[in-house]
Amino acid sequence: MEIKKLEQELKEYLSQNGCKLYRLNYRKGKENSLEVLIDEHLDLSGIAKVSELVSSFLDRYDDQFEEAYLLDVSTVGLERELEDLNDIIAAKGHYVYVKFKRAVEPKAIYGTLEEVDGEVITLSYMDKNIKRKLTFNFDDIKFIRLAVKF
Repeated sequence: MEIKKLEQELKEYLSQNGCKLYRLNYRKGKENSLEVLIDEHLDLSGIAKVSELVSSFLDRYDDQFEEAYLLDVSTVGLERELEDLNDIIAAKGHYVYVKFKRAVEPKAIYGTLEEVDGEVITLSYMDKNIKRKLTFNFDDIKFIRLAVKF
């Protein structure tokens, strides 16, 4: 079974049903598993509905899997990692946590993604009750994820 092809078809199917697929992972091992990550904020009943959708979709492909697998449907969560520049662009206006790999000060920061211009990113953050802006390059990022603001 070609997982990338299956992922694309599942993405289209879920999109038609009002849901966004984040990623599909197939892991072989002692217990084979097919992990379906949804980019939505769902409660347990929502996950159950999506799980039923995914299960009915996968019934069409049962003969293409050589071995049995465990289906795991879950969401990516509120604090998911932003994996590439496209994820960062899509997260514009959101609150994030950034850890830097180079000599950017501070070394890690929470703030709001204000602007993405090519590979130059502007983040606004609070420093002792003063709103500040920090501009840095995409290459300066060691790790970035969405964050929950309290």
